[in-house]
Amino acid sequence: MKNKIPETINGAVDLILAQMTGAEKDLYAKEPESAPGAQFHFGGGMMMRNAWGLWFNKTKLSKWFKKYGVYHGDDRSSIIYKALWCRLNGKKLDIKWEAEHYRRYWAAKGLKPDGGK
Repeated sequence: MKNKIPETINGAVDLILAQMTGAEKDLYAKEPESAPGAQFHFGGGMMMRNAWGLWFNKTKLSKWFKKYGVYHGDDRSSIIYKALWCRLNGKKLDIKWEAEHYRRYWAAKGLKPDGGK
């Protein structure tokens, strides 16, 4: 994840891709579309959330997520992993659908998307 904080989701994907080998890209592209990168949640995902400030709304990247109503760092890193999968598979990320997916998830738990009650 280096020390550079990307400003957009496309910038985040660019940084991740720059660190992957061709074989890693091929393997990741074969991940299930429903949860690409799930096995990286506690490793690379944690590093991404912390290094890129995905828990807070102070970076340009986190503010980008906020404008779509995505507040939780875990949700943000999962969407970045989905965007990576989409790029590798020639698909377009539907950020509105992703944001709504996470809003429904939090609502089902009786919580607001920003973690409040």
